[in-house]
Amino acid sequence: MSRILVTGGSEFLGHNLIPALARQHEVFAGYLVNPPERISAAPVLIDVTQPDLLSRQFNAIRPDLVVHAAAMSRPDECEENPVKAGQLIVEGTGNIARACGRYSARLVHISTDLVFDGRRGWYTEEDAVSGISIYSNCKIDAEKLVLETAPASTILRVSLMYGRGARAHPGQIDLMLRGWRAGHSGTFFTDQYRTPLFAPQVADIVEALLRRADYRGILHAGGGERLSRFKFAELLAERVKARRELIRPGSMLDNKSAAPRGADCSLVSLRLERELGVKPVTCTEGLDSLVTDGYLQPLA
Repeated sequence: MSRILVTGGSEFLGHNLIPALARQHEVFAGYLVNPPERISAAPVLIDVTQPDLLSRQFNAIRPDLVVHAAAMSRPDECEENPVKAGQLIVEGTGNIARACGRYSARLVHISTDLVFDGRRGWYTEEDAVSGISIYSNCKIDAEKLVLETAPASTILRVSLMYGRGARAHPGQIDLMLRGWRAGHSGTFFTDQYRTPLFAPQVADIVEALLRRADYRGILHAGGGERLSRFKFAELLAERVKARRELIRPGSMLDNKSAAPRGADCSLVSLRLERELGVKPVTCTEGLDSLVTDGYLQPLA
């Protein structure tokens, strides 16, 4: 059993990650504003921008491993608040990395597929990063800090994630279902591609890393297939029996969001399977599991 601190414990990834880890480990759910919904982990107030407070919490917890998932994760919000984005994403990550070094805790830093510009897709761990937004450039700078400050860490670049949403941080599935239940149609891009990752698989990756104490460096975690946002919406609609007219195809070129997005940020995750033994599930498999456990049900 390991002592694991998850920053961002009440956010979307933490909500999906913590219950699985808590089955085998003593888990602490770090939060700043919204306490975690699930009681499988001990809630701990964590402010990544306050190094003194952070040090006191590390001293009290003495974690063996830290999953740093706290971030300002909405690109548009980062574009509109660049100073805050830098404080939370870059400075906050640096504070976490230094605290891990000071208290001999292993670090798994959650990064993103959006560190790539999306011009060609199927990016490997060896490909050069290229930011096109405040968010992506902050995440790139955070990665550099981790590599410089805590070289024994793992930088886990995750693709667009889906799974169970939290009340304070609903995921893309919950937002889509909320609109469909209200009878609102949505436009989904046919020309923007990702490799969507089933969020609970991050727990499998963390478990695999715990078994590999020597593992370090950059690791890609995308799902088992590359598909457009429109195709993902179709797969979800099939499982909840949403009316076809609720799903409109559209182009990302017509979207006027604050932050630019790449057309294809799909990840190659062969290293994940070959070196850690974690095979990414397809969206069909991930969504079917949500049907099986009763989370996805036909729309009323």
